[in-house]
Amino acid sequence: MVVDEHDTDSTRSLTLTLTGWVGQVVGIERVQSRWRKNHLHLLLESQPCPDADQTVARLVQAFATTSLEQILPPDVPVHRVVVYGRVPNRTNPEWTRSFHLQPPASS
Repeated sequence: MVVDEHDTDSTRSLTLTLTGWVGQVVGIERVQSRWRKNHLHLLLESQPCPDADQTVARLVQAFATTSLEQILPPDVPVHRVVVYGRVPNRTNPEWTRSFHLQPPASS
């Protein structure tokens, strides 16, 4: 299920695209996203719990090489990504990591 505080049709569509993109990047099907102020929160669930270092490294690389306009709503500026990893059906995450978004590398 996708959770989005900016619940408009266009944002909902982009959120579905975002969660699908994140899922492909990290190889996890269960991804939830939420925006809070200028932070994008991503909850990643799998059994076993996703590896924190490997998952965050993949996300940092992917965000650095992807145009954010393709995956994020234009009216929601995002400066930091907060990532949580947990096992499905658990209440609390097993780990939390965050990173600042960098502009995509130019070719």
